[in-house]
Amino acid sequence: MGALPVPAKTFFQDFAFDLLTYTIERDSKVIATAEGLTNTDE
Repeated sequence: MGALPVPAKTFFQDFAFDLLTYTIERDSKVIATAEGLTNTDE
């Protein structure tokens, strides 16, 4: 994993239109949510 050239808060504000909400589930129950970008090389 590389370092961001700007603070993470600024980076994700600039790319807010690309953010996806991910859920982490255990035993069919959501235990956490997070936002992030896709991990594709398109």
